[in-house]
Amino acid sequence: MGFGSFLLSAGTAASLLVRATASPSISPSPTTPAGAAPPVNPAFAGFAFEAKSFLFYAGPNGTANTFSQNLVQAIANKTQTQPIIRVGGTSLDHSLGYDANQIEPIVVPPSQQSAGIPTNMTFGPSYFDIFEYFPDARYIFDIPFAYEHLSSSLIIAQAAYAAIEPENILALELGNEVNLYSGNTRSSDWTASDYVSQWTEWTDDIEARLKLTNTTKIWQAAAVSAETTNSLLSSPATVDGQWDIRDLFNDANLVQDQARIKSVSVHYYQTKIDDTTSLQNDLMNHAAIKTGSAQIADAAGFLNELEPQPIPLVLGEVGSSLGNGSNDSPLQAVLGAALSQVDFMLHSMSVGVGWINYQSGVSFTFSLWSVDYSSPDGTSNKTNEVLAPFYAHVFAAEFIRSSLGKSTSNTTVTEVNVTGTGVQSDFLSAYAAYEDDRLAKIAVLNLQYWDGKLTNVSNSNCTDLTSSRPAETFTIAVPDDVKSVQKKTLTSPCGATAYANENITWGGVSWNTKENDGIGRQVLTEDESVQVIQVTNGTLQVSVTASEAAMLYLQYESTNWGCHPLA
Repeated sequence: MGFGSFLLSAGTAASLLVRATASPSISPSPTTPAGAAPPVNPAFAGFAFEAKSFLFYAGPNGTANTFSQNLVQAIANKTQTQPIIRVGGTSLDHSLGYDANQIEPIVVPPSQQSAGIPTNMTFGPSYFDIFEYFPDARYIFDIPFAYEHLSSSLIIAQAAYAAIEPENILALELGNEVNLYSGNTRSSDWTASDYVSQWTEWTDDIEARLKLTNTTKIWQAAAVSAETTNSLLSSPATVDGQWDIRDLFNDANLVQDQARIKSVSVHYYQTKIDDTTSLQNDLMNHAAIKTGSAQIADAAGFLNELEPQPIPLVLGEVGSSLGNGSNDSPLQAVLGAALSQVDFMLHSMSVGVGWINYQSGVSFTFSLWSVDYSSPDGTSNKTNEVLAPFYAHVFAAEFIRSSLGKSTSNTTVTEVNVTGTGVQSDFLSAYAAYEDDRLAKIAVLNLQYWDGKLTNVSNSNCTDLTSSRPAETFTIAVPDDVKSVQKKTLTSPCGATAYANENITWGGVSWNTKENDGIGRQVLTEDESVQVIQVTNGTLQVSVTASEAAMLYLQYESTNWGCHPLA
């Protein structure tokens, strides 16, 4: 995350439900459509941690944080793969590097003690011990570039490479949001060509220090801030085209280093919070998500068609929104933000993004979870607690999980048009997951805003409000040999503004239980958690309430096709 705003947002606050006026319909193809994106990486739902925060998420006192371990493992268990964890960001990029004689894992300057993104930190040998606390992880490690201290960068790169160990390193990344350097850590006329030239020189030197060849695919390149806008701005800002991935490769000549680039990274936040930001306009808005991430779709398409070998586009730092320095949890740590994140992640799968590293940190309310942490000035006191966006990660991981019981997934995801006269398509979306070229799952999202807590403020659990909650009934066409579907939902009786501890569940499972150990537990009965819907003449009717997402598991006539959604 950089110092500046990546995305702007506007629009009046939407506190009333926008209703559709006709029944929506979707008709996914029975087999993978022509022109679909490549199969989704099973480790798509990855993690990212600000460098200082990683110490507290992993374990600050010489022992592993089992709460974090259990949550990372919950995602890995869904897809039977090794999780991808990025450690870095602005704080590591703007650090002073490595001190082999430093006892403490991190030394933060006094002036930066309470900063959410501290600068000028130094790292000691014990910092790298905490990487062992996620033994199955593959790491992306950020090497400082902002201050142009090559000697310091060589030292920390060598220390990290040796301590984390090469087999655990997926990629190294030089710099962070390099397009924001201009006028800050570089001259005001800093260009993409300047970046590529310096990146090539530095990575050559680092490879030599690590005794790597210049054809070793070890680098995650670019690490640029998307700096896009959503669809609601009356006057969208002009994006500087030289930093687009296509132009970085073709015009700035990053293509010359293609042989050693493992992946290419873009950072993306849907919106920048201000006084006008609302869940409905800026987050729970399918049209805004597609418009805001249009550059990502273009970059993914370009990289997936590179010759002689495609390079995956990685969203190396992702969050629902950037705050304005106040407590933004009513927009960032609620079910509405999680639903928006589900839509964004599935949309990203459908346009060919390689994977997402979702950002978390001790001062970020959009994090997947918080950990025990007290800031030195006492202004921030956090505990181990699962936050609403984690449920989006679970949903996305399960959507690409094998339906055939395979240890690895070969799933392709496409977006499916929602049709119907008068349907409010800005707030309804659908996706199809194909395994071995066969339709396996369907996801349906109703992003229409509904706040159960406003409906009945005296009922904190919102349990008596089911009858007043609007719903859309989708007519869905399925292949002829599908006999039924099993439906799971991501929901809360409190609606869009529900915090994770306000009865948010995924298929009846909650990670916010009294045990508070990061293990999901079934809190609803199986009948309440999974609904079986029969197919009649190739179609079925599925009701999805406002501020809710549903996943449908197709059950085919053949007995070996179709998994039990509670498995």
